[in-house]
Amino acid sequence: MRILKILLDEIAIKLMDEGIDPEISPLILTKKEVRYFNPIYLDMTTSCIILYDKNHIMRGILENLRAKMKRWKSYKEPFGNKWVWVIKKGEFMGGVMLR
Repeated sequence: MRILKILLDEIAIKLMDEGIDPEISPLILTKKEVRYFNPIYLDMTTSCIILYDKNHIMRGILENLRAKMKRWKSYKEPFGNKWVWVIKKGEFMGGVMLR
């Protein structure tokens, strides 16, 4: 865990040097946990950097989810001062195994 923190700190410093204010949120999951839908995956389909993904499990899940979202014509829209994902009615994947 200490090595991950050092790596994340180094990335944050480099981004700040380029004028980018990074928000780094590590998502550490077991092989079993990663396979079940998590709402954060929606945002990860458009904006995330994966630092470590042994056997490319997370990459495969996100590619699969991107394809489904494209088929459903999913999109983000503003909702007050936040954004929400609009997903075709009846297509919510809560508790569904993705891969």
